[in-house]
Amino acid sequence: MDTKQSMRLESYFLNAQLFLWGLGSGQKETYKWLELHSIQFERATYESVRLQLIETIGIQGVIQKIIIPLVQKKFPKESRDFLREKWNNHRLPDLTEVNKLTINDNFKELKEKKDAGGQYRLWKPFLEISTQNPTWNYVERWGQLAPIWFLEIEDTFHDAKY
Repeated sequence: MDTKQSMRLESYFLNAQLFLWGLGSGQKETYKWLELHSIQFERATYESVRLQLIETIGIQGVIQKIIIPLVQKKFPKESRDFLREKWNNHRLPDLTEVNKLTINDNFKELKEKKDAGGQYRLWKPFLEISTQNPTWNYVERWGQLAPIWFLEIEDTFHDAKY
């Protein structure tokens, strides 16, 4: 990874609306996951933790030690392959297609809350799904992580595709 790409990825990371691009399962669970994986930081606001992570392991470490493992754990290869194909063809997936995909997450209470968007929130890193009207939920747009994952991370970190 060259300096220019490193600076670009760091900027994306520090300015992201969602902490870790929405890959965590809430602050408490995300911080537990980081501690379990021996990522050093002091519990604080997301902004403070972002800065700590950049200072201690750098953007390359953040991507290799946190982002790639979280994506690979949460989104099976088949689901990522499907999304990548849609991305490369400049098409949003239809919600009926998304409903057939697998996502791994232990956030059971979200999956069960159909009326509040439930399981659709789990897709937020890659897809933003509108659930305002239960009779016509739909994929509204790509999530914050999608362009970074498909255009930057997969191209640079080849193990990200597996």
